[in-house]
Amino acid sequence: MFLRALGGGELRGDRVVRFSYLDESGTSNPDQEPILVVAGVIVDADRQCKNIERYLLEMADEYAPKNKREQFRDEGFHALELTSGGKVFNKVDGTFGRAYEILCKLCRIPKTFNLPVVYGFVNRQELHAAYPSEDKKPLDKHGQVMAAIQCSIRIEKFMREPEREQEITMLIYEDAPQCRKMIKNMQAFLRSKESKSWAYDGADFLPFAKISEDPLFSGKSDSSILAVADSVAYAIKRKLMGKACDDLYEPLHELAMKTSYPARVDLVLSGA
Repeated sequence: MFLRALGGGELRGDRVVRFSYLDESGTSNPDQEPILVVAGVIVDADRQCKNIERYLLEMADEYAPKNKREQFRDEGFHALELTSGGKVFNKVDGTFGRAYEILCKLCRIPKTFNLPVVYGFVNRQELHAAYPSEDKKPLDKHGQVMAAIQCSIRIEKFMREPEREQEITMLIYEDAPQCRKMIKNMQAFLRSKESKSWAYDGADFLPFAKISEDPLFSGKSDSSILAVADSVAYAIKRKLMGKACDDLYEPLHELAMKTSYPARVDLVLSGA
């Protein structure tokens, strides 16, 4: 059975069996974070989602400071909170000691549940140098879209493997208001027949036929598995920057599937 995608292409499959959760890391000062990563995990909706959500809930029960349970629900699993502290963990009250332990445990979840890991990235310093006349902040937004496209092409390739013939997936991003419209527009374009002439190396997987309709955008408190994508993105960013992170990245190494299909920045900038 073939469903019709809104962009004009056919969806090959009729069951939304997998959710692909994606988040970004590396959007602050480019001198400190030259690599911007979008990364995440592909989850079997029927067989894995509830088990992972239950696992995260048990982690929250184990690690949340008793007087900060509400804050932990909203902030406790954020990589930034777990590495720098803030609303939930801090060095003053002695709660920060277990934060890194939580981050390591989050990075082991893909291995624990055998979740494929996808990621795409851009070197922001190289991007800025290539387009010196462009403002850096808007250029970084386009870089984030480029990394998201790399992820989505890799997800499309994974979903086209024969054993997933009747399956389709839905992409769920950590909400990014500054990029939401661009990501939606690019995904619609990559579902259209016109996309076939766009990606020189990834054209075999265009137009998208396994990624369902528009992406969703959600907060971590609404989609708890986004916390896993957040931690994965942080670990991969650290690895690509050459920073110490073996305890975070090692559990992801065999599962990580970086796409070899770069997004063309000139077409992203032009809004193609």
